Formats: sequence, C-alpha cells, structure tokens
Amino acid sequence: KAGAIMRRVCAQVRWLGSIGKRVPRYPCIHARDLTSTSYFSTDSTPSMGLSMLNQTTCKDLIDPGSFIHTVELSDPLYDVALMLVNHEISSVFVEKNSKWIGVIRERDLTNACVVRGMDPEMGTVEDAFLPKDSAICVDVSTTLSEALLILSERGTPELVVVKDGEPAGLISAIDIANALASSINVE
Repeated sequence: KAGAIMRRVCAQVRWLGSIGKRVPRYPCIHARDLTSTSYFSTDSTPSMGLSMLNQTTCKDLIDPGSFIHTVELSDPLYDVALMLVNHEISSVFVEKNSKWIGVIRERDLTNACVVRGMDPEMGTVEDAFLPKDSAICVDVSTTLSEALLILSERGTPELVVVKDGEPAGLISAIDIANALASSINVE
C-alpha cells in the first residue's frame, strides 16, 4: 500500500512540475468561513469590495483556532508529500528544536524530486526547504491590498504571516480573492 501511495504522490509531484500549475487546495492555515457576512461588508458595489482590501488585515483571514502543520529537518520528503496530499495543503512550516526555521512548499518538493531528481524516500526536508530569511513574510497587520501587491510583485503563491516574529499562518491570492468575492453581494 505504501508503494502505491508513493507512486501516486510522485505522479502528482511530476504532474505539478510538468504543467507548472497548482491543483485546487485549501491553504495551510484555513481561512475563516468567508461566506459569513459578519466579517466583511455585503454592499453590492465593487468599490466597497475594493475598499475592503484596504481595511482588512492578514490577521482577519487567519483562523486563530487552526492547526499549524510542521515538519522537522530530518523528515523524509515522502512524508511531507503525504502530509500535503492528506491535509489538502500546499505548505508546511519547518522547525528545529521547536523553533521555526523555514517553510517547505509544493514548489520546493517539485524542484527537489522532479528537477533535481532526488528520491523522496531518501531526501529530507533539510535538502529542500526554504529558510525563513528567504521566505516572503508579512506582519499580521498588513492590509490585504498590501499583501496582494507583494504577492504580485514577488511572483509567489503564498505569504508567511508572522506575529512577533513567529508564524501565524499562510495567506494566498486565493484567500484574498475569496475575501473580496464574499465582500461583494453578487445577485
């Protein structure tokens, strides 16, 4: 059974690398239920939705009760791939001695296993992760318009949201688009 799972994960990683796209997934830190009208304005004018981007912060999209998935440097890439698939997430935080040191994303797994030809069962997180000083981070107080601009300028799919230097979650353009869509009452 483990062999079949590994073949499926490797096929998905190869597929992701070959088309350069991401499969639909949930963010690592699940956003609040964005369909709730209590979080954002429901005025039907687009300008209200756009002003929401300037008034809402990254903290508003991070669910404080969500579980933050982490891995250790010595964990095999195979286990990370299984975690991403099983939890329908795209990134996990990397820790060493219970301290946050970086993040490993689908992109990092694809580069390690497909581009560099690393065996997922032999390679470890240490071989593929993005150190925190290289990760693109924003403070929880960053507005969604600022976050969207950073995502666009840097060409990254996600931002690490930090509070007091520690990770609070991840936010993607999809999360911001969902927040914007929920702020506009489309009839």
